[in-house]
Amino acid sequence: MIKGILALLPLLAIAIVIVVLGQGAGPEDLPQPLLQAEEAPPPQGFAVDVSLLGEGWEEAFEPETFGPDELYAKIDGGADVYLAHGFKQLRVHSFLHAASGDYVEVFLFDQGDQAQAMYELEKPVDSAEDPEFSGYFAGASLFAVWDTQYVQIQAASDTPRTREAVRALGRRLRELPS
Repeated sequence: MIKGILALLPLLAIAIVIVVLGQGAGPEDLPQPLLQAEEAPPPQGFAVDVSLLGEGWEEAFEPETFGPDELYAKIDGGADVYLAHGFKQLRVHSFLHAASGDYVEVFLFDQGDQAQAMYELEKPVDSAEDPEFSGYFAGASLFAVWDTQYVQIQAASDTPRTREAVRALGRRLRELPS
């Protein structure tokens, strides 16, 4: 019987240690870091009544915002060039035509005073400026600079429907105060 009690003593000691340690502070009781990363502010200043795009269009996703530290998550492989040219923030708005599957994304790159330089860097040599938008089209996609924004309205396919939607989005953006 004494051997049985002696055999249980290590288990009893472990149980006591667990109970005592369980009474201490847990991770939720530790002090929060003094400097917490600020969340990017929600996209502002650009709202679209999707009926402006024509029948059947809807917002595909909630608008997204990317700061300098998150840019790689959206444009992996090209982020370094944007960052080197004054990148501050990217706002992305996505639109889907439910019946056809046509898809258009609006990229609003806040490049500060280097927006024009970023635009010129990516602009094909043979592209022709579109006078309505002071930018150029590549297929159905529009590229322009408005104030500090390097704007890309990219259509996934070149159809009359996406061309109409891209132009409507471009006109809506041009209406916004700079």
